[in-house]
Amino acid sequence: MDAIEALIGRFPGHAGSIQALQRQDQNFRAICEDYAEALRARQHWQKADHSAHKRAEEYDRFVAELEEEALAALRAYESR
Repeated sequence: MDAIEALIGRFPGHAGSIQALQRQDQNFRAICEDYAEALRARQHWQKADHSAHKRAEEYDRFVAELEEEALAALRAYESR
């Protein structure tokens, strides 16, 4: 999954800002990459056996944290 596509999929109303920030801001690019990696990991652990359920929950929280971080960056960018 492409990092930018993943974030656009989650926040389609911010697609233009996501693309602009991705080009301009190294920290935002890192958030996007971390987000895509966390989504991949979460999917992996969700497909694993039941003993991996706790690991999947950890990635659920990590994904949510990254979404909040990305959304905060988007709102700051859009309010300029």
